[in-house]
Amino acid sequence: MPVPADFLPDVLPFVQGCPTALAERAILHSVREFCEFSGIWWEDQLIDTVTDEVTTGVYQLAAATAGAEILSVKDPIYPQDQTALLKTPEWLQENYASDWRTKTSTRAKYYTMPTKTRLQLVPYPTVAGVADLRVTLLLRPALVSPYIGQLVLDEYSESISWGARARLKNDPSQDWFDKGSTVELIARFEQAKDRAKSLAKAMGQDRRHQDKRTTRGYHF
Repeated sequence: MPVPADFLPDVLPFVQGCPTALAERAILHSVREFCEFSGIWWEDQLIDTVTDEVTTGVYQLAAATAGAEILSVKDPIYPQDQTALLKTPEWLQENYASDWRTKTSTRAKYYTMPTKTRLQLVPYPTVAGVADLRVTLLLRPALVSPYIGQLVLDEYSESISWGARARLKNDPSQDWFDKGSTVELIARFEQAKDRAKSLAKAMGQDRRHQDKRTTRGYHF
């Protein structure tokens, strides 16, 4: 898996004298910002909604990619494109049932997120196998021992470099400080984030359209 050092060829030649460790840190923060804004890096997981639970109706989520952290969860999807909708505990209490935590069914209608990495299905499924659920996790590299999605390196290395170089060149205490370049680089970086966000949205819609034509199973 790629690491921040893999982006250095697009950064170091433009900040002469910058220590490698400092450049890698700027790259990491640039990648994290890019992924958080655009949603371009995700991974799908298939959950058996009965056998995978850690407690009643609650599931612990973890990125399969080491060195990645979960930003958020897209609405989970059952086969036949049946989607569980995100709701707050307050909404469930007022609009669904006062005992929503103990309601059971073969499939969930809603879900809530007790934490970023814990998903709670409502009502919680009680029949294994028939209720497999695809969960899409939006990711960014962790601050410690980070790894980065291959797509981010392959498709967005130059865009990431704009953000990293802007961070580095915006420090007046450094020899490579360049306010004029910083403004231009920030503008490029923001435009690249917008384009990536639009692409991620279109890719998600296309995947949803494909799911409607599939009765079982998903491609990961």
